[in-house]
Amino acid sequence: MNLTMEPIAGTYRMKRTKGGVWTPVLIYRLCCCTIGGDVDHMWSERCDRFPPLQAVIDGIEDADPLQIWTWLHPITQAEYDLLMSSHAWARENAPELPEANTRKAVDLNALKPLF
Repeated sequence: MNLTMEPIAGTYRMKRTKGGVWTPVLIYRLCCCTIGGDVDHMWSERCDRFPPLQAVIDGIEDADPLQIWTWLHPITQAEYDLLMSSHAWARENAPELPEANTRKAVDLNALKPLF
């Protein structure tokens, strides 16, 4: 859990409900400055404008970084990519898995047995 007062751009994970699965979160800045021309790009120190932070939960839902910031745990880019791919696969191929619907708590009695 983050103890700083303001969000910082990066990759994170969070649980959207008690007993739920880890969900990937990306906090970023898209810049529309004059340095990159008309091409949108990620904000960097050389940009001449300071746009607000944006957040995306599970790659599909926009969120306000200030509202979710205290629930986030920092992760590496590799962990973020793994969470994103496993959730996308579950939504497409196995909608009964907890990763397909991150707003529900995991019900172990409803899952198929491993063996």
